[in-house]
Amino acid sequence: MFRRRDFRILGLGTVLGALAVAGESVIVSWFVLELTDSPLQVGVTLGLHMVPNALFGIPAGIVADLVNRPRFIAAVNAAMVVPITVMGLLIMNGSAQMWHVLLLTFVFSTLLVFDRTARGSFVYDVVGRSNAVQGLAVMSLTGRAGAVVGSVAAGLLILPIGPGPALFAVAAVFVLTAAAMMGVRSRGQAAPIVRVSARTAFAEFVKELRTNRVLLTLTITTAALEILGFSHRALLPSLARDVLGVGPEGLGLMNGIGSLGGGLGVVFLSARGDTGRKGILYVGTILVFGLGLLLLGLAANFILALLVLALLSSVMALADTLSQGLMQLAVPNELRGRAMGSWLLALGAGPIGTIQIGALAAQWSVLLALSVNGLGLVALAAAIALLVPSVRRL
Repeated sequence: MFRRRDFRILGLGTVLGALAVAGESVIVSWFVLELTDSPLQVGVTLGLHMVPNALFGIPAGIVADLVNRPRFIAAVNAAMVVPITVMGLLIMNGSAQMWHVLLLTFVFSTLLVFDRTARGSFVYDVVGRSNAVQGLAVMSLTGRAGAVVGSVAAGLLILPIGPGPALFAVAAVFVLTAAAMMGVRSRGQAAPIVRVSARTAFAEFVKELRTNRVLLTLTITTAALEILGFSHRALLPSLARDVLGVGPEGLGLMNGIGSLGGGLGVVFLSARGDTGRKGILYVGTILVFGLGLLLLGLAANFILALLVLALLSSVMALADTLSQGLMQLAVPNELRGRAMGSWLLALGAGPIGTIQIGALAAQWSVLLALSVNGLGLVALAAAIALLVPSVRRL
């Protein structure tokens, strides 16, 4: 796939973008924990990253089906510089308050929704239908490589230079991402040709979601995974500081090793080729995800926690890549941007999970909160396997 010039450029842009996004997450979550000393506030902040998915997932999908995707991705990444720079300035001069963090996080995350929708659709454009899932897997791998560097680098920068200057470094990487995407030459071999109005595009999507049971099932399952599984990331700052006794460097390493483990998952998916029974693999990742959370709730030392986080990230990467690919394959070519919008709409359920797991941790303990959600995922996997055969047959 990397023989395609535009795929190589997209890969570079994805590495840089993932580096910046991961760095922002580590820096902001640590700043909020230091500012408020509350895991619930960290959960609220990270949960707010997901709210724009619910609000703008479908509009972003419609836009992605109507624009020149690579140019649009470049423009959005350039715009991301603004909220990151403003937050860095507020932190540096000591005037940053929680409402500033929440507002700027919302603006940043809204832009990220439009980036992710167009980017996921453009991968398919470049590699075509037969290589769509593998293309997404490879791009996920490159993105996770960037996230490893971004997480570890952010953790190392926080104490020496402070979170404000560290955010300036993140803004600079977004500038590089935009510049890289301007080097893409074509719209891709599978880019939609037919153009319709935004109103017609929305009506087409509503009809597809209502009549396409596979797309609807995947959307609901993805939302449930966000609530019960991906929400555990909101507890990583508290797990690092209060349970494992490591500082921001430890938090950066925890985020980084998770991204590295995610790479193993997408390498596995890439190596499988265009084989069937992806639905069974999807259900299996949910089961392993739940078991991994239960194990993380029992982690007694830092090394064990790192190993479990690597496992969790692997199944998270598999679930993400499979759901994106299967959703795009389940709809007509001209609706693929909107299928990605449906995926992001499901991600919008994330705040329910982050607030819930943060509240459990604040009321009882971090480890109990992880165990409760782990059991929930095990039950979810069992329910899908027994009650939803359409997913197993994908």
